[in-house]
Order: sequence, then C-alpha cells, then structure tokens
Amino acid sequence: MRLRHAPATGVTAAVLAVAAMTIAPTAAACAPPRGALTSTQATTSAPVPAPTYASSLTNRREPRCGKVSDPEFPITTHIHGGPDDYRPGGSAGTWSLDLTNTTSEVCRDIHPVLVLVDRHRALNVSQLTLEITDGEGRWRTLPLEKTEQDEIIGVLDDGSPGLAVPAGRTVSVRARLAFAAGTEPNKIIVTAATVQRRGSDGDWVGESNAYRLSLRAGAGDRGGHRGGAGQGNCAAHGESGGGPGASEQGRTAPRTPAP
Repeated sequence: MRLRHAPATGVTAAVLAVAAMTIAPTAAACAPPRGALTSTQATTSAPVPAPTYASSLTNRREPRCGKVSDPEFPITTHIHGGPDDYRPGGSAGTWSLDLTNTTSEVCRDIHPVLVLVDRHRALNVSQLTLEITDGEGRWRTLPLEKTEQDEIIGVLDDGSPGLAVPAGRTVSVRARLAFAAGTEPNKIIVTAATVQRRGSDGDWVGESNAYRLSLRAGAGDRGGHRGGAGQGNCAAHGESGGGPGASEQGRTAPRTPAP
C-alpha cells in the first residue's frame, strides 16, 4: 500500500487495515496501533498478503492513478445529501459519494472504503448495515470490520473490478446506512478513503470530507431528518458542490475529525 502523503494516523491505520482486508480478509488485524506510523513510513510501500481471489485478478495491475510525487490526492472524494439524524430500528438513510478524477488519464479499479468513528467507541458491526452501489448501480452490502482503533470499516472484498473514473469527470455512487433496534444514542462521523487496487497492492488516492450524524434515542420509521447535512459537510472543508459531471474540485489534505 502506497500512501500519497502522511495523513492523520487514525485514518492511515484504517486504510491499511482495509487494504489488507480487501486483498486477504483474514489479515485485517495487521493495522498498526495509533501513533505507530511516522511520516517517513507513510510515504513508502508496505507489503500486502497475497489475494485470495482469482489469479487473473491477482496479476492485473492498472496504470497508477496520478503521480506518486504529487502532494495531493488525484481523486477528490465528497460525501453529501445524507440525513443529520438516524433512529435505531428505523429505515436506512441514503447519501451520495462523488469521486472526481483531477488527472488527465482514466483511473481504474477504484474502491471507496467507508470509515465510521463513534464518539463513545462503543458501536459494533452487528449494530449497523451499510450498503453501496457498485459500478452497475446495484446495491451491495458491505462486510464490516472493527479495527484496533475502534473504527468500523466497510469495503467490498469480493475481488470485483471496482470503478473506472474518466479523466476530469465525476462518478457518483449511492450509500445507505441503518442502525439496529436497541443501539444506544451516539455521535458518528463517516468518511470515505479511496483506494486504487493494483494487483496484490494498492494506492490510497482520495479522502473525503466528514459526514457527521446523530443516532437519536427511540425507534423511528424514517432514515432521519436531512436539515442541510450535505451543505454543512461541504462548507466545513471548503468544497463546492460536486455532483455528477462537476468540474475539478479543490483537493485538501485528509483529516481525522473527532465525533
């Protein structure tokens, strides 16, 4: 796994754990402990266990998305349109994830990695369901893992080819999130790390804004109250819009906000 530059340690650990999970799910526990990754280590390649899917996918290496020497990520990643509030036992809240390719070449085999961090560090994978649309628009349920940093991560680990994002264009996927009845009230932050799989390795090529949500007490029958969540998340990071077909968005260094 090659990282574009040295980001906040918590996000780094989550992405490294997901890279291992994507290639070999049994290796998810290899994420480094918080504070163990230095700036020098973050900019070097780390070995990843051999894939468990078909050898034809193992040997495939797509052209690298952007230049490793570039200080910013080549894929601008933006979450918007999600509800502010969720209810345990309520229906799923739906939101969008825009992936904008800021380079002059198509970026292939792109995989969004969703990372959830809750204020109380008490949320378990059995208490939520997270789905995302694939390259053909079909809803897929994400397998979830909890890291040593108490971050819940979700990514399709079935060896699928991922998304192709044309040069200068935006590809949008939909995501939906629901919480099981009985889940305690909490504050949660959702971010998306974008990874390009390259054979048995991968590059971290994008990091999203923070989508902040509240899990309220009591059961509900809706995904939640929107209340301008998309605009608030966008403004907090100095981004502007970013729907399908949007032009290049400003790229910023990734952050790890606290819930």
